[in-house]
Amino acid sequence: VLRQKALRVNTSDDVIDIFVIDADGVPVEGANVNLSQNSEVYENAFTNQDGHAYISLYDFSAGNVDVTVTCHDCKFSQTTFEISQLELPEIYSISINGTSDTLIPGWSGTLVFEISNNTDSDFSLINLIIDSSNDEVLSDSYVIDYLGSGNTDGGYAVPLSLPFDIYPDTEPILYLSLSSEDLQSYQLIDLEIYSANNNVVAFGTGVTLAACPDGGCAFASLLFYAELDGATIGLSDIIVGQNSSYQLTIYGPGTAGIAPCTNYDGDGLCDIDVDDDDDNDCAVDDDDSDDNNNVVCSDHDGDDCDDCSNGCQDTSNDGADNDADGACDFSDPDDDNDGCEDSID
Repeated sequence: VLRQKALRVNTSDDVIDIFVIDADGVPVEGANVNLSQNSEVYENAFTNQDGHAYISLYDFSAGNVDVTVTCHDCKFSQTTFEISQLELPEIYSISINGTSDTLIPGWSGTLVFEISNNTDSDFSLINLIIDSSNDEVLSDSYVIDYLGSGNTDGGYAVPLSLPFDIYPDTEPILYLSLSSEDLQSYQLIDLEIYSANNNVVAFGTGVTLAACPDGGCAFASLLFYAELDGATIGLSDIIVGQNSSYQLTIYGPGTAGIAPCTNYDGDGLCDIDVDDDDDNDCAVDDDDSDDNNNVVCSDHDGDDCDDCSNGCQDTSNDGADNDADGACDFSDPDDDNDGCEDSID
């Protein structure tokens, strides 16, 4: 069973939330949700423990989108939703105003939005709230009293608090929900949450510079590669200055131990930075729905068989295909092309 969270999907939406439940209304975890449009655009994701799959709509255009869901020990499910033309204003720009100028675990503050109304309609009482794939992300709503057609306005500060227990590869998706009367839109907040174990921010205090007139802001982001056996990091012996004229005293946490990096496939490369294919399934991590499972990655051909079923991403070798018609037997209604469907053959 599939349920779309958005009341109406339109071309300003960046993300769709597909909710999968069983016949008893219980959320299904690990279901493979596939979106396809005109046999040209494919995206997929797996449902989390709450039954939600968050899938990008970036490459989709106005028109019908087919949704299919497969999982172990359940029946094949499918539905369709329509992406209509732009009906609500959309995000123009975002700035951060909070406990730091980057989003990190435990961050709190506001995201300040500029919203552009490129529709032919004037809007009153537009409700803004930040939604997320992580239920522990908290936000309060902000109401825009009025935004006329063709106008762009800003200063809309929406509160946001991030949980402390965000770890590498578990960073939640953030998106802005805009709603007005019966219209609703979900737009991706294109900001990165830094939770990796290879990032340290150095702070300068008590100095007034053009880049930081009040002191106390982050001057340097110090990056290092993760280590297979772990490492120790500290801010000692680091000099931060501006134009070789000003030197800042660095204050920060004492020396800290960095945990050994994960190396799922045992190839000697840290998953978090150097290794772009953590499970050696021939699919780069950015195109891999589960980069710690070498038989799960994608379904680019939309045949409901994972492209990595045989351990390496290959749409032409992703499961048994008795009649060699390109559709794996799992979803092929006539495995032997004898004109008689499998259900009665």
